[in-house]
Amino acid sequence: MATHIGVGLSDQAKGFDCGRDAARAACASLPDTNVPITLALLFTSHAHPEQVLKGANAVLGDVPLIGATSVGQYSHHGYVEHGAGVLLIQSEHIRFHTNRYQRPLVGKGRLLGALRGVTTEGLAALFIIAR
Repeated sequence: MATHIGVGLSDQAKGFDCGRDAARAACASLPDTNVPITLALLFTSHAHPEQVLKGANAVLGDVPLIGATSVGQYSHHGYVEHGAGVLLIQSEHIRFHTNRYQRPLVGKGRLLGALRGVTTEGLAALFIIAR
């Protein structure tokens, strides 16, 4: 009844291979049980992030996945630049459900418009929303 975390890193030159190998490594670091993977986090600094995502999805299937681009990936398992890192959460007690919003939230452009500046107030700060 425990929650397990699996981590995998890859610096393969081809984006698809990079995502696939990082996901495989993360899966291999989990205990060999029948407990489903409940969430995947993908971070990539690869030049072709869309291919990295396709590679990770080829391994993970329909596991809910959240991702972002980064300068590099750091973990207790190592560090990689121009690659990818995948973190998997495996738990019998935690479930994540995806929700897809099909309509634009505000007009037809970006939700918040063009952002600029840095603030400790985050998106709540009015000065970062371009007028």
